[in-house]
Amino acid sequence: MLWGIYGIETINRSWDLNKARNSYYTMSIQIAQLSKTILREVLLDTRIISFLERLREHHEETHQHSIRVAYDTIGIFLTIKEGEISDEVREEAISLGYCGILHDAGKLRIPKAILSKKEALDEEEWEIMKQHPRYGFEELRTFDHPLAKYIAVGHHEYQQRAYPRRNIHERNVEERIASAAQIVCVADIADALTHKRSYKPALPKEEAYRIMRTQYTGDHAYLDSLARKAA
Repeated sequence: MLWGIYGIETINRSWDLNKARNSYYTMSIQIAQLSKTILREVLLDTRIISFLERLREHHEETHQHSIRVAYDTIGIFLTIKEGEISDEVREEAISLGYCGILHDAGKLRIPKAILSKKEALDEEEWEIMKQHPRYGFEELRTFDHPLAKYIAVGHHEYQQRAYPRRNIHERNVEERIASAAQIVCVADIADALTHKRSYKPALPKEEAYRIMRTQYTGDHAYLDSLARKAA
């Protein structure tokens, strides 16, 4: 009799767990579909089409990276919102999609030889590369978007080797900018680690997340959302 009671309790707990897993899996699919829909909307903007054409001509790898970062940026945000699709959430997701696409705009001013180098950058080349966030701010100074230029300059400031500015946590940064910069930072680092680059192989997601937990200095809720989105 006791075995029967305990057995039923075990089945019930297993059933509840499976329902939770199925519910989460369904939400993940919905978020992925919504992320694609929102990204397509961003990609239809003639300004973005023109920008991506310039970026592709300059450096194909950065072009593809920027699209993936935009997709993951949208997905992280929607995961935080647990799939909510109110007008306000949708508008913010679209705005973040722009930030993701444009985050590396400054690389248009970095020499192709540096972007495509097959070995680690030397000290002089690295100093040049570290200027791309400032260049991005300048590139986007006249781009009509409330966040894009700030994210371009700030998306590398939530990591151990922060640049172009340090001590981000000691500065008074507007909450919306700080949140967007951290989401883009997480998407950017994750994509860089899990995709092959001219100078390195792709890493498995598990290893990438392990590295990010020590290198990313922002709110780890965004990192956890990325892991949930990718699960």
